[in-house]
Amino acid sequence: MSEARRNRLAELPAVEQVRDGTWVVPVPIPDNPLHYVLSYVLEADGGLVLVDVGWNDPGSFEALGAGLGEIGASVADVRGMVVTHIHPDHYGLAGRVREVSGAWIALHGLDASQITGRYSKIERLIEDNVLWLTGAGAPAEDVEVLCDAGAELQRYVMVAHPDRVLSDGDRIELGGGRALDVVHTPGHTVGHVCLYDAPARLLFSGDHVLPRISPNVGFHPLSSADPLADFLASLRKVGALGSELALPGHEWRFDDVPARTRELAEHHEARLAEVLVLLARGACTSWEVAQRLIWSRPFDSLAPVTRRAALSEAMAHLVHLRTRGEVRCEPGPPDLWLVGRTGS
Repeated sequence: MSEARRNRLAELPAVEQVRDGTWVVPVPIPDNPLHYVLSYVLEADGGLVLVDVGWNDPGSFEALGAGLGEIGASVADVRGMVVTHIHPDHYGLAGRVREVSGAWIALHGLDASQITGRYSKIERLIEDNVLWLTGAGAPAEDVEVLCDAGAELQRYVMVAHPDRVLSDGDRIELGGGRALDVVHTPGHTVGHVCLYDAPARLLFSGDHVLPRISPNVGFHPLSSADPLADFLASLRKVGALGSELALPGHEWRFDDVPARTRELAEHHEARLAEVLVLLARGACTSWEVAQRLIWSRPFDSLAPVTRRAALSEAMAHLVHLRTRGEVRCEPGPPDLWLVGRTGS
């Protein structure tokens, strides 16, 4: 193992047992501000079931194997993987684990339907991104950079189609009387799912509900028509489950899920109000709105992938305000957003 990989592993949180039959194994995400994804290991009939696995990087695979070793297991013991959503840091390593172990992969059907377009044949996606960015009012030089800003993430994905296509309300039987209920929670992706162990009141929340940061909810060529509406409805759905403890895909586990879902909903209401204040000063393109919103760093200084995510998030708020009848869009390109209903 290289010195760099040893250092990366040393920086990871510890492997921990969360509950009887459930462990958390942090898996590093190279060159990413999130640093690691939390992979959950569950005892099941005939071996182990993992919830999310990380992305396809040698260091990530090593860390997953080392973490399993700490609980007396190996990658060969994995019998199944449930992927909460299609993003590389949750899905990318699943194909490699299946190669080694023969484990099945489960993914929601809406995310499964995007695998080829996201990771194999992306020419059409790039064309759609050009139209999307042009409509948003992005300058030509930014269109050129951002239309394929996610292409470098392809190398962190081993394309693997699921053996089991999930739907809302499905049940994943683990054996010994334990099961996970599938809760479809679109917003972050169209097919994002949470998993709920009802007797234990344990929620595997993926990226839908995180303890500190707000997951990206963006309007883009692979999103639904109103992803923020989907996300807010999903928050209400999860908040009503009665969870005692949430096991998220990043950061750390937390309790009082209903309170956190309310905080996230309030964050987006504040963001919607911020967008309305901007538009009250005059018509704007989506790009101009994104530039003027407050981010962790100035919009124009963000890395291309992050800048595109910020733009898509700004657009999600504009689209949702249009759904609520508070703004209208005059088609371009570029499209112009104004306060008021169509025809007012």
